[in-house]
Amino acid sequence: MPPGQSCLRFVEKRMPFMSDDRTNLRTAMPEQGGPVDDLVRRAQNGDAAASETIFAEHWGICLRVARRMTGSDADAEDVVQEAYVKAIMNFQRFDHRCAFRTWLLRIVTNAATDHLRRRRRKTMLLDFSSWFSGGPLENAEPSRSDDPSLPLQNAELRVRLDQALGELSQTTRGAFVLYAEAGMTYQEVSEALEIPLGTVMSRIHSARKKLRSIIEALDDETPAGGPRQVPVSPETLGTNDPIRHILPNTGNGPLSHNLTW
Repeated sequence: MPPGQSCLRFVEKRMPFMSDDRTNLRTAMPEQGGPVDDLVRRAQNGDAAASETIFAEHWGICLRVARRMTGSDADAEDVVQEAYVKAIMNFQRFDHRCAFRTWLLRIVTNAATDHLRRRRRKTMLLDFSSWFSGGPLENAEPSRSDDPSLPLQNAELRVRLDQALGELSQTTRGAFVLYAEAGMTYQEVSEALEIPLGTVMSRIHSARKKLRSIIEALDDETPAGGPRQVPVSPETLGTNDPIRHILPNTGNGPLSHNLTW
């Protein structure tokens, strides 16, 4: 299939669409019936250029979702490449019952979940092997390095938040990441994960509650004789940073509409 071959070459090259820009995704990608849907139909009809364009335009958001799911830049790239191969191989089966972005992010989320399961099994095997040989137990999970593209000014806060996301269950994390990072509505998350709307709301609420408590604890940390080292405020964050979805609602400024629960 020419479109598939073209996209596979694109995935292998991983050229200019690897950038982690922070586009406002709630408005950047049209839904069904718009330009994206037209591109998808052209791609399914054999237009190789349309096929490469549609997958290239979604690379950034897929990478960000995978990054939030796995906590690792390298793992995120592996996950997205794996997801793209699956999506390309099943592209003709996409039936337009949901938005293309929803369909694609469902595949990315599933690929990330599978990756986390494999990583957990590998960690358990390495720990068991170390214990059996009499060596020290070590955490085989990759470290969560500072990602300079994320609009948080404090590296410690970024690492702690990534760790907090890692403490959520895979199902809760998946729902929250699609909502906060991908800018999906509750209904879109429901379609992407194929779960009831009420379940989506419950998972996002649970994620917010846990992550918010961690942020508030960090915000209260004050070293002896000095100012707190991890300030958390609207000024600390970029306009589209997903962490804005879990900050305490002050009733002032752009954060208010994010916390209407």
